[in-house]
Amino acid sequence: MGFFDRILLFITMICLAIISLGTLFLAFGLLSLDFLGTSISHLYGRLDAKLVALLLFLACIRLLFITLGPKRQAKSIVSRNEMGEIKISFAALENLIKKTVREVKGARETKTRVVPMPGGVRVRLQAVINPELNIPAISEEIQGVIARRIKEIMGVEVEEVEVFIENIGDEISSVKVQ
Repeated sequence: MGFFDRILLFITMICLAIISLGTLFLAFGLLSLDFLGTSISHLYGRLDAKLVALLLFLACIRLLFITLGPKRQAKSIVSRNEMGEIKISFAALENLIKKTVREVKGARETKTRVVPMPGGVRVRLQAVINPELNIPAISEEIQGVIARRIKEIMGVEVEEVEVFIENIGDEISSVKVQ
C-alpha cells in the first residue's frame, strides 16, 4: 500500500470513527434526535458537504479495490522440474549475495538489488571497499564470485552484475589489543 493509499485509509478511518461515535451517542441517548435533525438539515444543498461526501465515497471505493484486488506475491524466481515447482525469493538471493561478497577480501558493506530478466537475473550491488585495493580488479572478482555462487547454489543464471563502488572505507588498523 502506497503513501497516498495510507492517507486515504487514515482519513476514511477517522470519518468512520466519528460516525460510529455519533451512532453510539444516539444509542445511549447522549445525543438527541432533535439536535441531529437540525444538524443534518444545515447540510442540505451545500456544495462543500457534497464535495466532502463525494471524496469520502471515492476513497472508500479505492480502498475497496485495494482490498479485493489481486494479492501481490513476494518477488521470486520460479522453476519447474519433474517433482514440482521451485520458488526462490529475491530476499534469499540478496542474502546469498551479501554473504558471498563478505568473503571477498577487501569488500565491506554491501547493498544489493535483484532484477528479474528473461534468461535469469541482473544483480545491482553497491559496495564499500578497502582503500588499498585496485577497484577494477576487486569489482571483477566480485562479479565473478557472485555469478558462480548463484549458479552453483540456486541454479539461476546471472545475466549481469553491476558493481557500484559507493565509498572507500577507512583503513583498518592491525594493532592488536592485549
